Amino acid sequence: MAISSRSVKSSVVLRYSIRPKIPPIYVYNISDYENFHTSVANITFDNFSIVNTKSALKINLNSIDDYRTATKLFDKTEIEYHTYQLPENRQLSVVIRNLPVNISEACIYNELQELKFEVASVTRLQNQFKSSIPIVAVLLSKSSTEIFSLNRFLHCIIIVEPRKPSKDIPQCTNCQRFSHTKKFCHLLSRCVKCAGDHHYSQCQKSLEVPPKCVNCDRDHPANYRGCTFYKEISRTKNKNKTSTNLSHSKIHTNTIPNTNTQNIHSNKDNTNVQYTYASACNSNTAPFVCVHEPLIELDSDHIPVKITINSPSLFRRTNNLLLKGKPDWNRLSNHVQSNLKIPTSIPTTQIAEHTADLLTDVITEAAQSCSNFIPQNIHSPGNLPHSISSLIRRKHLARRTWQNHRNPTDKKILNLLTKEVQAALQNYRVSSYNSYLLNMRPGEANLWKATKRLLNQDINTIPPLRTDAKLVVSDLEKCNVVSNMLYNTFSPNHICNPINDQR
Repeated sequence: MAISSRSVKSSVVLRYSIRPKIPPIYVYNISDYENFHTSVANITFDNFSIVNTKSALKINLNSIDDYRTATKLFDKTEIEYHTYQLPENRQLSVVIRNLPVNISEACIYNELQELKFEVASVTRLQNQFKSSIPIVAVLLSKSSTEIFSLNRFLHCIIIVEPRKPSKDIPQCTNCQRFSHTKKFCHLLSRCVKCAGDHHYSQCQKSLEVPPKCVNCDRDHPANYRGCTFYKEISRTKNKNKTSTNLSHSKIHTNTIPNTNTQNIHSNKDNTNVQYTYASACNSNTAPFVCVHEPLIELDSDHIPVKITINSPSLFRRTNNLLLKGKPDWNRLSNHVQSNLKIPTSIPTTQIAEHTADLLTDVITEAAQSCSNFIPQNIHSPGNLPHSISSLIRRKHLARRTWQNHRNPTDKKILNLLTKEVQAALQNYRVSSYNSYLLNMRPGEANLWKATKRLLNQDINTIPPLRTDAKLVVSDLEKCNVVSNMLYNTFSPNHICNPINDQR
């Protein structure tokens, strides 16, 4: 039976696509590297690599069988190491919300077992004050994905969500090192309190003795997040993440020819302008049309993307008005007549261009000199001066710093900047209102509007009242209607009952 080349290719692609990822193994305190390398090479079938890190040897294996054989060898020979969980052994982690706190974990576990879910553990979560909250974390097998369709549990309306991974660097509670957990740690125990060679549950340190960090040798527990060692590795992690993002955002620099006939840029030569893909997509002034096309590569773990830019960069021009406010036409005419000098003959094109530029400049100066500038709304943050805007940004930065660190020095700086912003805004309001009053002229509409605004007083008036006879409008008639209504409401009834009178 003949086998087609297409089926062979699909089987090859499938074999490489489902290849599992093998976690690395970090081995510590290896004194004889030659014997260690020989022992690992004798038990493995595929190729492997060893990378020397700062404090350990990182072993990268290529098959699950070699991984399990190597871990058994290390356990048998008591070699210190730590590793990570295999992808095939990972469990499904979910959280169940809106479960009352008086429901025990055992009750939840038994009920999930009755619903045919393969449950590994149930944990009631707590808040920062160590009080139970109505959220339960559950570990299940990978095949228990039907739990997401569960909306009622023990007659409670619940919400099942996948558990979000923590953004903090994990710390092992066995050896107090970072970037792994105690479940896959095979290192010697180190105490979180006294830095001794024992587990923290066996620590006999008294309360009077100060704690000691095993990572930085200072007087605090090893799990203190203000530790200098923890801050250093956090800074390194964030730096690596930032450099990775920058390398992905600036992969290629495309050359975009200027095909527009107009000279958009400040330089007048027809040179090509270079832009990065990130700046082209994020810029508001350059509307690029980008087409993404993924390229299939069988010999690579990454998927390259081909980006085609279909249009050149187009920069928006600001529309500056020539006349701002109501113009004084007499002043404009006098300015043009006194400054404009047009020659009687224009023999060359250079003189014509010079005359046209002169005419443009004269008209622009005349329009600017005869315009009555109307100040904009001073409450708009975009219209504030640059000095006040920068001062406000400094205040916002100081407030963010104070909220993150709660340092009394930061609080003093925030209070000082707040007072400076208030004083600067008050001075700007006063100066803006003074300029607004100085720009008013008799005979213009802005003077009448300002006067009307000052004289306008909010007076609560009674609306017109409709009676059976007519519509009452005047104040005197309104008073009479209201007084008659009150008199009829609170006067005694004139209805007489003979039986009651006899009693």
